[in-house]
Amino acid sequence: MRTRTEVTKCRRLLEPLDLNLGAIEPNGKLAYPDIPIWKAVRLGCNFAAEYHPTEDGKNVKDCSADIDTRKIGSKLKRILDQTASWYSPSGFGALFRGPVASEWMEPLRQVRLNRVVRDKIGWTWDRVDQSGLERGIEIEKCLQSLGLSDPFAIHGLFPDLDGRTFILLPDSRSCIYQKNIVRLHSTSVRYCNRSPDHRHHFFTRKFVNYTTDLLPANEFFEEVMN
Repeated sequence: MRTRTEVTKCRRLLEPLDLNLGAIEPNGKLAYPDIPIWKAVRLGCNFAAEYHPTEDGKNVKDCSADIDTRKIGSKLKRILDQTASWYSPSGFGALFRGPVASEWMEPLRQVRLNRVVRDKIGWTWDRVDQSGLERGIEIEKCLQSLGLSDPFAIHGLFPDLDGRTFILLPDSRSCIYQKNIVRLHSTSVRYCNRSPDHRHHFFTRKFVNYTTDLLPANEFFEEVMN
């Protein structure tokens, strides 16, 4: 449970960012839908920036990066200093303003289609464009070289099969051992099935740089590829 003062502070920080905010279970990473976001925050829930499509559904209003290292180079530090960014359990998180140009969106879509195998439409391999896939792999390798090692480290470009994709925002907290398949770890059980001492070790996300003037996603990708 958060105090009203803490909820007010969250609102002052998050509402100006104009994100699609979603409630996440307290201390964890499972989505908790169908609850008003500020009621969820008051009750102690985590909160996230969720998939935020444009009105026509053809692009996104914002996206985010999940950076799995604290050892970053000058290029990535420069990027984090230009947008809203925060410490995460494994590294950093960052927000970028959409829309995203097709020269970045479409190759990464091909990578996703090649990787998920099947979605709501059917088998995805039949829809993969090989030239686009090669470009997408090139972009992905550049992202990985900067520390974005997760195959889906850029959140918010496409909805997952359940229609969701999100990144936890400050001051959400989670166990540092809650990684990869979220459903294999639960903080509602007072026994961590991932840590050596079987205790949950919680980390609270805090802003490294707070700004409402988010770096455009296209500029982010241009920086990555240069």
